[in-house]
Amino acid sequence: MGNLRELWILNGSEETKKKEFCFDSIAKLERLEQLGVKLDRNDCFASLQPLTRCSNLKDLRLYGKIKKLPEDIHNVLPNLECLSLTYSLLKDDPMPLLEKLDSLMILNLGFSFYSGKNLFCSAQGFRRLEILKLEAQDELEELQVEEEAMPMLRGLSIPNDSSLRIPERFKSIPPPAECEFEVDDPLYWDSGDCEGEGSYERLKRDYECQKKELAEAREALEELKRENQLKSTESHEAVKSLQELQNELMRKSMHVGSLAFAIEGQVKEKSKWFSSLRDLTRKLKIMKMEQIKLSEEASAHKKCVADMNEMSSTIQSTINHQVDLYEHLKVKFINGTKQQKELYNKVLELKGNIRVFCRCRPLNREEVAAGAAMAIDFDSSKDGELTVISNGAPKKTFKFDAVFGPQAGQADVFEDTAPFATSVLDGYNVCIFAYGQNKHVE
Repeated sequence: MGNLRELWILNGSEETKKKEFCFDSIAKLERLEQLGVKLDRNDCFASLQPLTRCSNLKDLRLYGKIKKLPEDIHNVLPNLECLSLTYSLLKDDPMPLLEKLDSLMILNLGFSFYSGKNLFCSAQGFRRLEILKLEAQDELEELQVEEEAMPMLRGLSIPNDSSLRIPERFKSIPPPAECEFEVDDPLYWDSGDCEGEGSYERLKRDYECQKKELAEAREALEELKRENQLKSTESHEAVKSLQELQNELMRKSMHVGSLAFAIEGQVKEKSKWFSSLRDLTRKLKIMKMEQIKLSEEASAHKKCVADMNEMSSTIQSTINHQVDLYEHLKVKFINGTKQQKELYNKVLELKGNIRVFCRCRPLNREEVAAGAAMAIDFDSSKDGELTVISNGAPKKTFKFDAVFGPQAGQADVFEDTAPFATSVLDGYNVCIFAYGQNKHVE
């Protein structure tokens, strides 16, 4: 029994006579792939949770009352591909739970499976569902399906006389072929509780359908055989061509190896060229920057040279003007000097060619020691007169060209004799005599 893959339980079995049907014993059949259970109207199914151990279960058909579907039915039956519920009398909408079955492809909702009025499918529900069969329900009024739900649905079966409201896009979906969804399993054998055709008719239809499929399969098999023969011939030719290509590839590989070695040397050489080119490019950029800088400096120097040339011409013009002015002034100066000499000597001649100066000496040591106030008492006049005073009264008056007091120094005397020195420089003869107190001529 451990390898059992298909199991059908009718209401006449000993185990299903209980008021509540449990799946604990069935859960031990871990390789079970197809399971169908039909209960009496008064019985009901217990929790489906034990079926978690039947991880290979792909087809489940339940005929009888179900108290409540498990909230994690997608974990209980993760690989379920076909589900059929009849007379389940569910009070809550089963769609929010059933739509989580990721592997579900065929869903049959038989008579009185649901006692509500609306069925709702969310946008992410029934991602792989292909066939949906919905039998007539007493209370059901509308099937609400969001836009992205049931994206792979290709077969929809509902009663023709049903007033059930369905989405507009479902109205164009054709009903599935009768051989695509088998409802003629042992649970539907004529027992007086279900409606529809007898098992004989269904079996006959299935036979015809399978016969047709078998014929099509045979034709397909023959076609595949012919294709296989053709492919076999092509494969032999391809193998031969492949061998030739392998040989050619070997030759090409050797040639490519030699080329690769040569290319490697060229790449190394080119890398050196590129390195040199980068250095030259960098130096060229530096030289361009220096050339721009030198061009700017040259422009500045050129402008400066132009300014200097302009300034130089201005200075040269000024110098020429000053030279001309200097020559003119020089001529005037020579003429004026000549004229001044002549006039100067004429003035000296008018003053007299012979002049007499008198300087009263200061006290000597004996006179100073004797307490004398001066060597001689005199009054000097403005016109060079010298009056000798004796005992407070004028005694005698002398006339000189100039009279100097005891306080006068050599510089004062030279100041009046300097014109004679100038006459000497002008070419005139001059003689100066000086007489001291000891009467020696100096």
